[in-house]
Amino acid sequence: MITLFLLVFVVALVIGNSLLFFTGSRDSTHAGSDLGRLKERIGEGIPESSEGVGEIEVNARLKAANKKTEMAHSRMNELEKKVKVLALEVTKTNEMLKMKGVKKGSIELNDRVDRLDHFRHNTKIEIAAVKDLLDDLRKTLPLMKKPRKSRKELIKLNKETKELEKRIHDIVFHKAK
Repeated sequence: MITLFLLVFVVALVIGNSLLFFTGSRDSTHAGSDLGRLKERIGEGIPESSEGVGEIEVNARLKAANKKTEMAHSRMNELEKKVKVLALEVTKTNEMLKMKGVKKGSIELNDRVDRLDHFRHNTKIEIAAVKDLLDDLRKTLPLMKKPRKSRKELIKLNKETKELEKRIHDIVFHKAK
């Protein structure tokens, strides 16, 4: 992705450079002619009442253009820094994935996710089965013993089974610490 960006950037620079070369001045004998032509282009459409006022306006426009180019350069530098940071993050992430044994764009990651979903589904089924067994035990246990338990004992037994269910759930989903 970054190499594609850099390639497009280089191509755009080459095209721009060639356009400047072909559309540039044909009279390169005078070194000051470029500045004079630039002043003429900037000063076009400005009525000059006197020579000094025209120079001031041209200088003001040149300063404004200079300020805008400086701002553009600073923005470009900021963007280059951000691109470098993102490139470093991408390389670090790719290295971490390689260290963990996950290849970029590989099927291994999808397989791991599928296996995790399968495990989660199976554990939910097993928890439901354990809950059914506990309910059956809860129903048959008081019937098997001849002496009836008091209400307090039944509440205590119910709390113990709920705690047991919670512990099983925590063990299965690795929530126990």
